[in-house]
Amino acid sequence: MKILGVGLLAVLTACSGATPETTIITPSPSVVTAPTDAAGLGCDLISGHRLRGEIGARAVSRPLGSVARFPGSPVGCRVSVPGARFPTLTLVVRRHPAPFRLPRTDCNQGWVVAGTPAHQGQACQHTDARSGSVTRLYAREGKDLVTVTIARAREDWAGDPELALLLADEAAAALTQ
Repeated sequence: MKILGVGLLAVLTACSGATPETTIITPSPSVVTAPTDAAGLGCDLISGHRLRGEIGARAVSRPLGSVARFPGSPVGCRVSVPGARFPTLTLVVRRHPAPFRLPRTDCNQGWVVAGTPAHQGQACQHTDARSGSVTRLYAREGKDLVTVTIARAREDWAGDPELALLLADEAAAALTQ
């Protein structure tokens, strides 16, 4: 009985190695500290609370472009942890009324489709030593093309295409208000 208890303890210890990069699709209220902590984190395009759960408690954001200049120029947001290479999230919205041809970039982990047949986005998943594990989703939102890139240190990207599509929808809704 003593050997079984030690073995079970070893298994539980090995399986509990949660890191700050663990994917949390919908953070519980205990993950998000105070509502003011996340205010402005999503550059007024996406939910700061969701980003705080995905990227980490020390996440900061940097706006890309100006919402006031949209649709004349692209607008977006880059969210990362200061001093850390991973995880990062970059969202860019640009006016692109013409059909969009998916890039022929190296997707060594393949293409996946997120969403439903009525509303979907195509995501390229790629890994390499320099950029880590990257999911890049391309979604059409009316006349706009939304690109969401999520980079992580390792391949724990389960749910990233769906998360990226959700963030693309939030950004498009914020720009149409």
